[in-house]
Amino acid sequence: MLLKHRSDIDGLRSLAVLPIVFFHAGIESLQGGFIGVDIFFVISGFLITSIILGELKSDSFSILKFYHRRVIRILPALLCMLILVTISGCLIMFSQELQGLMTSAMASAGFISNIYFWKTASYFALSSESKPLLHTWSLGIEEQFYIFFPLLLAACFRWARRQLSFIVVVITACSFFVSWWATSAAPGAAFYLLPSRAWELGIGACVALGLLPAIQSSTIRAILSLLGGAMILVGIILISADVGFPAPAALLPCLGTALLIGFGEDGPTAKALSCGPAVWLGKISYSVYLWHWPIITFFRLSNGSQLSGLQSGFLIAASIAAGAISYYVIEQPFQRHFRAKRSASVVRNGLIIIVFYCIVSAAVYVNARRIVVLPKSVTQVADFIDYPGTAEHIRQTDYGRCFTGEGAQFNIDRCFTIDKQRRNVLLLGDSHAAQYRDALANQYKDIHFVQITVSGCRPLVRSSGELRCTQVMREILSRRLPNSPIRDVILAGRWTSEETSKVVETIHELHNRGINVTVVGPTVEYGGDFPLLLARQTLNDSRSDMARFVKHDRFDLDDVLKKAVQSAGATYWSEIKAECPKGSCRLFTRDGTPYHIDYGHLTRPAAKEVISRMTIP
Repeated sequence: MLLKHRSDIDGLRSLAVLPIVFFHAGIESLQGGFIGVDIFFVISGFLITSIILGELKSDSFSILKFYHRRVIRILPALLCMLILVTISGCLIMFSQELQGLMTSAMASAGFISNIYFWKTASYFALSSESKPLLHTWSLGIEEQFYIFFPLLLAACFRWARRQLSFIVVVITACSFFVSWWATSAAPGAAFYLLPSRAWELGIGACVALGLLPAIQSSTIRAILSLLGGAMILVGIILISADVGFPAPAALLPCLGTALLIGFGEDGPTAKALSCGPAVWLGKISYSVYLWHWPIITFFRLSNGSQLSGLQSGFLIAASIAAGAISYYVIEQPFQRHFRAKRSASVVRNGLIIIVFYCIVSAAVYVNARRIVVLPKSVTQVADFIDYPGTAEHIRQTDYGRCFTGEGAQFNIDRCFTIDKQRRNVLLLGDSHAAQYRDALANQYKDIHFVQITVSGCRPLVRSSGELRCTQVMREILSRRLPNSPIRDVILAGRWTSEETSKVVETIHELHNRGINVTVVGPTVEYGGDFPLLLARQTLNDSRSDMARFVKHDRFDLDDVLKKAVQSAGATYWSEIKAECPKGSCRLFTRDGTPYHIDYGHLTRPAAKEVISRMTIP
């Protein structure tokens, strides 16, 4: 059964894809552009549910035909994109990057990239800007949803038709509350995994089931649809990576989308969304979404993550152009040709092609160092991208013991130990504190450093965010530290400008307890992974160009934080001044080691050089 075509939903797709492209292309005023994916989820839930229900009512539903439609809709453009990304990776990337790309390519082809990126990459992390297939996580969510949801609808329609709406509402509500809990307890899982995202598709399903109130008044329907559009626009402008996402923040654009779909088929929003350009962009939106991120990522690999206005405009135009070409050359011809083919044959051949591509990707992964042949001086620098997994880095940070990452339980009792024979100093903070542990211990052998460092957790008395952070920081600052003999604390973290007042508040709180405070300022940061940026500049014999990749906002924060900390009566250590004397940043330590292992963390020799220039009061 064919669903009645609605031009306004095509236009709604354009309202979803444009903010995503703008956000990824560096348009900072649209800080919530990433919510376009949430709009897509609601649209998908509505359309798929409407189609399946129509077929169930006409007794024409077939799960094989359903997957037939998914294969010809999704696979052709996706596989063409994956093939071109693979070729580009072989030509542009270093072997380490290529291996990572091939792993993510296999996950993308198998529609499990959301699980892969949950394990390997935060969506909002700077390092994610160098992962060309990160955006395929949303396809993983949708296709996983489509594994069980059609079967659920079919089963309920046959055996529990009267309870169908109730069952969908319960599943949607349960998913939302799981998402709300996980946003604080396990934010990576909340963002990437189906159980905490299914509610967004479920909202669309609820609209398709007719669960919105039936309103006959055209005026009230128009007001509700305008409200829905306003909710989406507010979300695009105001929602940021710092708020609770996806729950509850994504509820705003998702409900807005539901209102537009449910009440916006006619009226002012329908006229706006049904205009020619909006409908056209909506029709090519899938291809635009597929191609925009690889285009932007490969551009950034060569030019750095900081984009000028002209560059952003070029990337947006290129993304839309690539999407249009993909739509007319790949999407439409494949759908016309394979729509009437036997479903079993189409699904089987689709699976065979996926398996074949994964085999090719695995072969590229295994032979990456043969495919990418570079001078030894370049590979020696690039190899530092693997530094976090080395024994030296584990020794530097005490990783796995008194420095833990996301998902690991921190053992306070094991690390909060007192040495009665030496002076005790607490090193408290996140990974930007842990990087100094070994350097401090070597520089000050007469001091026992009590290390409490948890990835992503700033050492603040009014800490907020993930539970794993707030629990540890409150336990240390409010209970353990006041009842211990420790009278000196070093606070370090990847500070933000919004945290300056909280740092001052923490200093005052500790001073009131008779504790001396030293604050370590932000490290130098680069617009990409430092080893790979430096390796590329080494290859091009242009190391002097590394200065253009430096993020200067960290220098501004260093100046602001220094004044605030010193005004509060604490000691301030400027890592930036130590690494960049006279404004020129060191690239290598005295023994030839690159200074950084990623966007900003220091190597062990670099941390030692920095700490050697500091003095504990």
